[in-house]
Amino acid sequence: MNSQQLEKSIINTLAYFDLFNHPLTKEELYDFLWQPTIVSYNEFLDKLSSCPNIETKYSYYFLANRKEIIEIRRARLLGNEKKIKKAVRAANKIKSIPFIKAIFICNTVGAEQSDQQSDIDFLIITTPKRIWITRFFSNIILRLFGLRAYGQSSKDRVCLSFYLDTDNLDLADIRLVSDDIYLAYWLNQLLPIYDPDDLYKKMLSTNSWIKTFIANID
Repeated sequence: MNSQQLEKSIINTLAYFDLFNHPLTKEELYDFLWQPTIVSYNEFLDKLSSCPNIETKYSYYFLANRKEIIEIRRARLLGNEKKIKKAVRAANKIKSIPFIKAIFICNTVGAEQSDQQSDIDFLIITTPKRIWITRFFSNIILRLFGLRAYGQSSKDRVCLSFYLDTDNLDLADIRLVSDDIYLAYWLNQLLPIYDPDDLYKKMLSTNSWIKTFIANID
């Protein structure tokens, strides 16, 4: 990757996260660098120090004249931690359902981009052909404990948003375009809160197409 390509990659990555008012640390920026090939960390740091149209403050990097998003991210952190605690409580209520293999927090809470009114989205992995019965029991249990989002009651409650089974972890076919940036980052921002069989690692391995676009992510 030449210097011009690396500069474009840095700016494009920051621009994407800017859409969510989410500045990045240099480590996050390197991990999420949107590019076609691997670049060394030292090469990345050299370019980052001289890259135009970006600024840094409190160890965060962001597009020029967007320093206000630092406080937005910092303000979200405390609320996000509270939501994660509630998510763990909810996961503990349903993880004994025999068909559930893993539970992940996704969307805004998983990406540390939630606000005070945000609900808590779950991705649940089930055994093959057991999605509907798992959905049925998960919904009942969380409603009984007042943890399920519904109607106008969604703040800090769980939304059972996504289900997959262990035979269908490859999401390549649901990409809107081959380089679906949202889906690639979404998969890498899942937060496992119940995963005894380490299915998250398997899921990332199965979706190896991601490495074409986020080559530095572990």
